[in-house]
Amino acid sequence: MNTRNQKIITGALFTVFLCSLALLAVHIFPELQPADGLSAPMKSLSQAGRYEKIAEIPLGKVEIRGYKQMGSTPGLVRLSPDGSRIVVGSESGEVLLINLKGSLLWRRKIGMGKISALEFSRDSRSIIVGENSQQGAIICLETATGTERWRKASVVELGVDIRQRTFPGIMSIHADGAGNVYAVALRSIRRPSGKTYYFARVYKFDSQGAMTLFPRDHNIDVWVSWCDVDEAGDTVAFATSDYTPGPERKFKDNIYAYDARTGELRWSRGLAPVAPYDRTNMRFGPEISADGKFLGGVSADGRAFLLDSEGKVLWSRTLSAPQLIQGVYVNATGLHVRHIGEYVAFSTGNTYNRANWQLSTPVEHPQSNSVFLFDRDGIIRKRRKLGGMAEELQVAGNYLAVAVGRNIRTKDPGVHGMVVFSTPEMEVLDVLRTEGPCVAVAVNETHIVGMEAPLQMDSGEVIGSYLIHVWKKTR
Repeated sequence: MNTRNQKIITGALFTVFLCSLALLAVHIFPELQPADGLSAPMKSLSQAGRYEKIAEIPLGKVEIRGYKQMGSTPGLVRLSPDGSRIVVGSESGEVLLINLKGSLLWRRKIGMGKISALEFSRDSRSIIVGENSQQGAIICLETATGTERWRKASVVELGVDIRQRTFPGIMSIHADGAGNVYAVALRSIRRPSGKTYYFARVYKFDSQGAMTLFPRDHNIDVWVSWCDVDEAGDTVAFATSDYTPGPERKFKDNIYAYDARTGELRWSRGLAPVAPYDRTNMRFGPEISADGKFLGGVSADGRAFLLDSEGKVLWSRTLSAPQLIQGVYVNATGLHVRHIGEYVAFSTGNTYNRANWQLSTPVEHPQSNSVFLFDRDGIIRKRRKLGGMAEELQVAGNYLAVAVGRNIRTKDPGVHGMVVFSTPEMEVLDVLRTEGPCVAVAVNETHIVGMEAPLQMDSGEVIGSYLIHVWKKTR
C-alpha cells in the first residue's frame, strides 16, 4: 500500500473516531444536541456590549510561558466586598491596591516568595496574603495603608527542606461572614525511592490573628489545595488528592468537614474512583452554599458531586468521561465549582493525556473547556463550551464570570478573554476579549476585573501582556 493511500485510510479512520466521540458526548448529555447552539466556542459568542473598559494597569515583567509548560502564569485579583478597591497579587511577589478608576493606591513587596493566595476580609479592612517560600507565611495587611498587622509562618507545622527546595506554600484563602479567614498550607517532597510525602494543614484566624488548626494536633498526609467555609462560620471543609505512590495514608477519604468553632471532625466521605483511575482526586472544592446546606465538588476525572451538610452524596454526574485513544486515556479534567443561588456551576479544563500531562493528545475531548449549570436536583440546565481553559469562575448575584485562557490543543488565541453569563439561562451578557490568556477574574454587581498574561506561540511570537483590565457595567 502506498503512502498516499495510507494517509487517506488514516484520515478516514480519524474522522470516524471524531464522529463517534461526538456521538458519545451527546449520549452522555442528551441536552447537548449541537442544534441548540450551546456548544459554540467563545470566539463565536456574540458580544453584547454590557461592559466598557475603563482602565488597564501594567504589572511589569513576568516569565513568559508557552503551550508546552504546565499551568498558567500565576496571579490573583480580588474586589473588596465594599466594592471600592482591587487587590492584585503578582508573580513578582508584590501586592498592589488599586481603586476602580485604575489609580494605584499602594504597592508592597511581601518577601522573597511568590504570592500564592489572596483574599479580603469581609469588612474590607484587611487583606490576607499567602506566599510560597521558606516560611510559607500567611500575612494580614491593613487595606488602607498596606501596613502589616500579623504574620504566621506555616513552616512551623509543615517543615522545610532547603536543599531539595520543598517549601511550604499557602494554596487558598477564604473568609466567612463572622470575621474569620481560613487558609490551606501544603508542602510535598518526593524521595529517591519514588514515594511522595505530603504535609498539609488548614488554618483559621480571627480578626486579631488568633489561630485554630484543622486538624488540631497533626498534619494532613495527602495533597490539599482548597478549603471553604459557610457564611455563618459553622463548618469548614476541604478535599484531598493523592497523585503519586507514598506510604500508607491516614487521610484516605476525599472530603473532610470540621466544626469551624471547636475544631472537631464532623464527618468524612470517600468517593469511589472510576476506571482507569485508582483514586478520586479533588483539587478545587468543595464549595459550601451560603446557607451551609450543600457542598459542591468536582473531581479531576471529570465528575460533579452535590452533598448535603451531613456528607450524604445527593447525586453525581459525569461531565467528562475518560476515553481510550491509540492506547492512551485522554480526558478533560474537572476544575471548578460555584454555587449560584439554587444552582451549581462546574467547569472542565483542557484535554490531557493521563500517561503524561505534558504530552499532546490526538484529539480534543468534546467535553473539554466547558461550563455546566445544574439545579440542586442534578438536572443539567445548560452547558457552554468556552474554547479555552476556564481559569477561574466568580459569581456576583446571578452573574457568572469566567476567565478564559489557553487551549493547549487548538492553540487558538482567539478564545482568550472574559465571558459573562446570566443564570439560570446561561445567556451571554458580554464577551470581553484579551490578547493574551485571561488567568484570573474578580466580579461584583457593577465591575469586572481580569488579569491578562503574555503567551509565547509555537512560532516564537509573544502575544499579550501582564496587566489588569477593569470593565464597568453600562446597562
